[in-house]
Amino acid sequence: KEIARPRYLDQELIELPSMALGRARMELGHMGGIVDGMLENIKPALQGRDLGGLARGFDQIVVLRDAVLVYLQKVGRHEFSDLEAGEHARLVTATGMAAAISRDLAPLVAEFETAKIVLSKETAELLERLLQAIEESARSALHALVERDEQAAQAVLAKRGEIAGLTAEVQQLQAARLAQDDPDRFTKHRLQIELLDRLRRIYSVSEHMAISVLPRSLLAGDLYS
Repeated sequence: KEIARPRYLDQELIELPSMALGRARMELGHMGGIVDGMLENIKPALQGRDLGGLARGFDQIVVLRDAVLVYLQKVGRHEFSDLEAGEHARLVTATGMAAAISRDLAPLVAEFETAKIVLSKETAELLERLLQAIEESARSALHALVERDEQAAQAVLAKRGEIAGLTAEVQQLQAARLAQDDPDRFTKHRLQIELLDRLRRIYSVSEHMAISVLPRSLLAGDLYS
């Protein structure tokens, strides 16, 4: 049984770059829908330790990523206009970035399952807010790339302060927990550090996706504010 099948990669259009690039962008939207479903499953997976949906989603993304990149490689053998060359480069980058977001999701939950760690109520609430912000950023970034939506891209950059603040709160709580007499405190601390690192990587990829959509004139204030 096939893990996933591309929906929009029409081999007969490869010799027509403008149409073929449009099909690749549609397939990227298909990938984005799967990543979006994975993002929605993070919280239930953390609560129920059910990795099946996340693992299946990542397997599907890998299949689609490879199919899109092969398709774009074939399209790239034909002559492009300047606009088409730019679009081709963006699609190659975007395909890799969509896969990069999905790559960190299943291990993020698996580490907690392996260690049988139960989070405190306060930590769980903070992480839930952080996860929500990361989910919204990744979702907006994928939409921005597929639809060339500058407003969605700006929404990703606007999340930077909120995510940095929530991350700092989790780190402060971690430091306080280390002083408590809990035999699992060092394991919890290590896993939560790894969790934060994975979430930061997801946001970093989302931010790069957003930056690729925005004109430089709009980026100056965002990047240095």
